[in-house]
Amino acid sequence: MIGRLAISEVEPVVSDGSHPAKAVVGEHVPVHATVWREGHEAVAADVVLAPADGASPTRTVPMELDDPGLDRWRAVIVPDREGMWTYRVDAWGDPWRSWLHGVRAKRDAGQSAAALAADLESGA
Repeated sequence: MIGRLAISEVEPVVSDGSHPAKAVVGEHVPVHATVWREGHEAVAADVVLAPADGASPTRTVPMELDDPGLDRWRAVIVPDREGMWTYRVDAWGDPWRSWLHGVRAKRDAGQSAAALAADLESGA
């Protein structure tokens, strides 16, 4: 855990990382990770895919929340040439999603538009 964010259970992984996962060019490789933080603030995550030789730039693929109850995130990466690749999962606090969740919760609890005016203005 770094700071208040945690990234764990990253897949694919072979033998606890002692062997590389394998794929062929063009294969869709699902990447999963558990991403969470203490408290109620929302998080977001990306997978960063890079060739190990550094010959071409890295690619960033946004992850989607796959199982909210388990904080499980998912993305699909596709290697476009042969060779060794590395990937990592990056995560950060997402103030926009936190704000949106708060406003929706207040609306669903029955607050009027007038009562939500300050929240709507601060998020605009």
